[in-house]
Amino acid sequence: MNPRNAMSGALAGLALVLSLGALIAMAQTEPITAGTTATVVLTEGGQFELEFCGPVWLSGSSGFSNPFGVPIDITSASGGAAFGGFGLCYTDTQSYRDGFTVSIDAGDFDSGVPQPYGGPNYLIPAENFKLTTVYNPGQGQWGITADGYHIGDIGGYDGGGGTVTSGTAPWVGPPLSDNPQVNYGHAGTGTGSGTLVLGLVDGTISLFLVKLDVPAGAHSGLYVSPMTVTLTWGTP
Repeated sequence: MNPRNAMSGALAGLALVLSLGALIAMAQTEPITAGTTATVVLTEGGQFELEFCGPVWLSGSSGFSNPFGVPIDITSASGGAAFGGFGLCYTDTQSYRDGFTVSIDAGDFDSGVPQPYGGPNYLIPAENFKLTTVYNPGQGQWGITADGYHIGDIGGYDGGGGTVTSGTAPWVGPPLSDNPQVNYGHAGTGTGSGTLVLGLVDGTISLFLVKLDVPAGAHSGLYVSPMTVTLTWGTP
């Protein structure tokens, strides 16, 4: 073997070893990173419910007076106008809910008394039953929560395309027989704050005044109209 070739080979091998050692040293000084995720599952602890706050009593006295519905200043002979009021009670404590609209429908006032000779019951048409005044709904909270979340405010409609966001407004829409929209809700955190509105509900109360035109000559007695409130989820 040529001694010079042997020496060259040995030097080349030494250089390779030194190079590998340097690469290993560099690799051991580079930072090492890795990733993962942290997960938490939140369950909805709140509620959303809608119902009439109570029965709707009508009498000849306007406003919310006479809660037991005893007729005042109105008789079957003379007819006239019967007045009353009612509320929609929202239990609204969810951390988030969608927007919605609310409508109310009323049927004919039925006496349960049939007309002579097999005729239909004495009725007062539902077309005679209308809202007169819409109150701005009272909420437990509104605006933005302390944690910065948008609250889904609930408002009233006036029946003519307008909204009721403060005080009261006259109803300019159709009778309750036409199932008009009366309330809306924006998407967001519920309007309940842990404090009952008017001592009734943790959320919102929406109040209305109503009027029923009673025709003269209607059979005396108790007339009952079925009323239904319907909430539809979606815009606004």
